[in-house]
Amino acid sequence: MNIKRFYIRIETYINKYPTKIRVYLSVVFTLAFLYNIKEALPQELYQVMIIGFVLAPLLIYWFTILVFKEKT
Repeated sequence: MNIKRFYIRIETYINKYPTKIRVYLSVVFTLAFLYNIKEALPQELYQVMIIGFVLAPLLIYWFTILVFKEKT
């Protein structure tokens, strides 16, 4: 695959779904961050942080899609 075509596809997808890209990227970066500090936290706090910082943005995004029936 040509690099320019690949870049154009990525750019088109990002321009078409900017909110979706932001939500998924934030979840990936948060998971990577939480994985790196896993040993420094107690197990209970780690589970609460996973629920709060990883699942919450996904759930908010998915319920927004359900309520407004519009993908942005």
